[in-house]
Amino acid sequence: MKHTLAAVCGATLLIISAHRLPAPILEEKPSPTEAPSKPKSAPAKHKSRDSSDSSSITRFDGTWRATFSTKNKFGSTFSNTKTPIIKDGTAVYIGELTSTLASGKRWSDLPVPYNSVSPIYKKATERAIDAKAEGSNLRIRWPGWRLTDWTPKTIPSFLFKNWVGQPTRSLCILSGEQLISTDGKQSLTYTRVR
Repeated sequence: MKHTLAAVCGATLLIISAHRLPAPILEEKPSPTEAPSKPKSAPAKHKSRDSSDSSSITRFDGTWRATFSTKNKFGSTFSNTKTPIIKDGTAVYIGELTSTLASGKRWSDLPVPYNSVSPIYKKATERAIDAKAEGSNLRIRWPGWRLTDWTPKTIPSFLFKNWVGQPTRSLCILSGEQLISTDGKQSLTYTRVR
């Protein structure tokens, strides 16, 4: 009985492990009439004039995103989505904010009748002035974001006139699928989405 059980267990292990083994490698031999092919050489890499390796900038190419929510002392919530898009040495930033009033509260920065509107969505964008390699990192100069969209449209745009950003510089550090951006005072970590 023990020998039969051992044989069955051994056969089962062989069958289970067989499907995990890689397929055999078969090399085709050229026919006597074919000339052997020459291996293709890789294209030569060249550096840009500013002596920074262009591939160091393209490592940052992609769509990066950070999302987070905060709540003020009155209970109103603010959902943020920040999306930098870096491609071919240029960068665009999209910031989205959805503000939702707590029950029975009013916005202090909007006049009647708009101070009770909720939720309010705002979208800001900016295009980088420049993006340059700085060692293994990327330095981006931003001109300051501007409001480009909002809802509901019943709120006049001039009520958001103070919703603009200041020029900044950010240093971007790549860490796997994460991009850490810092202006020297605060940092934000983005995750690659594309």
